[in-house]
Amino acid sequence: MYNKVNALIYELILFLCKFYPLKRKPWIRRILQYCLDDWAAFRAEVAIKDVDKQIEALHAEWESEEKEKQKPVYTELPADGSKAQELLGGEMRLSSPWTAETSYKTEPSSSHERN
Repeated sequence: MYNKVNALIYELILFLCKFYPLKRKPWIRRILQYCLDDWAAFRAEVAIKDVDKQIEALHAEWESEEKEKQKPVYTELPADGSKAQELLGGEMRLSSPWTAETSYKTEPSSSHERN
């Protein structure tokens, strides 16, 4: 745990040094040296919290991508001209996304359609 007041003082001095040349003064340098460990612990905590938020966002993004990949794939082929398919429409398929659609045969596979 760190002293929050020391970390705040260090931050304040760094901010003021942007506008005034305070680091030339020896007592300011001693204050900075005294507060450095608390400021470093504060900055580390801030950085860790930021990384944790980024990790949470990345995990949420990965989960949504994984859900999107798991959605079923719907395909529908046009009617082949037979009476049944004129009435009902072409062949419909619902498959998992990891099954390649090219693995399906486009030719009729049932034995009753062979001549």
